[in-house]
Amino acid sequence: MAWPCRGSPLAVAMRVGAVLRLCSRPELRYQQGQRPEPGIREYFYYVDHQGQVRGDW
Repeated sequence: MAWPCRGSPLAVAMRVGAVLRLCSRPELRYQQGQRPEPGIREYFYYVDHQGQVRGDW
């Protein structure tokens, strides 16, 4: 199987799926609003109604 183009919807879905699998690991716990350690920057991403990945950058 050939890999999809980098910006294609399938490629984005594959990356989002990989992130969701990583973030759903049982040993990872996060409560939104908690304070990170000093020097840690948090990024929040979401998929809008058009399927575009958005973030707080």
